[in-house]
Amino acid sequence: MPIYVDALTVSAGTPQNNPAVLEIEVEEYTVTGYEVFFPPGCHGQVYIAIYYGSEQLAPKPAGAALRGDWETVSWPEEWRVPERPCVIEFRGWSPLATYDHTVLCRVITRPVEQESWVREQRESQSLIVKFLKRIIGVR
Repeated sequence: MPIYVDALTVSAGTPQNNPAVLEIEVEEYTVTGYEVFFPPGCHGQVYIAIYYGSEQLAPKPAGAALRGDWETVSWPEEWRVPERPCVIEFRGWSPLATYDHTVLCRVITRPVEQESWVREQRESQSLIVKFLKRIIGVR
């Protein structure tokens, strides 16, 4: 699993309408997860959202933001990138913070060589399900 890691420094008082931006360029076809580490002292005052262009990828719904304090927020994903390379943006703001905060941002991807294996597994599973449905008479 190739993992892209970088840090985003969000200055104290950064407004949501002019966020700090970190661009991570992904070379693989599929993003399988994201992680954002909020260091001690953030106290939920640093907000992070992940974008591809103008589309908010995470968190959902659009307009939501991740927050935390001395924790890593992570989740599995299965997002097929629309282009290669693909630039994913982490946008951060902290309008009430009194000092700068640096969060660690990670994008986890599936290696290119595993893509065909995953596709073959899905096709095999689909054929098995069709076969079992036919045997038991389910349409």
